Amino acid sequence: MRGSLLSVHGLGPPMDKGKGSPLRTVYTTLASEEDARGLARTLLADRLIACANLFRLRSLYTWKGQVQDEAEVGVLFKTTEDRLDDLLRILPERHPYEVPCVEVWPVDRVHPAFGDWVRESVVEGSTSDR
Repeated sequence: MRGSLLSVHGLGPPMDKGKGSPLRTVYTTLASEEDARGLARTLLADRLIACANLFRLRSLYTWKGQVQDEAEVGVLFKTTEDRLDDLLRILPERHPYEVPCVEVWPVDRVHPAFGDWVRESVVEGSTSDR
């Protein structure tokens, strides 16, 4: 087989700074879909993220000495390294949890057109349309 599975499907080599700001995915959880949608819409309006993927999940964790078992909504925010500091400053301020889960994941490979769209979407004054 020639090339990797990723290159066969057009995902190519890892992105580098030469192609623009590296992409990042920021993960968090919220108590309800309403909270998640509201937070996502705010961050979209501020052009801190290009999109948000919401999904239902179940979290088990220890909080104040007690094991918790809760339905939550997970959110994956798509952004760039250039917008990451602003997002990480604002996200905890606007998050309803006392101690929000905020994790940053690097994006090593991405479809080139999607990467370009994310970068354009988080630039202030952009009129990107997907």
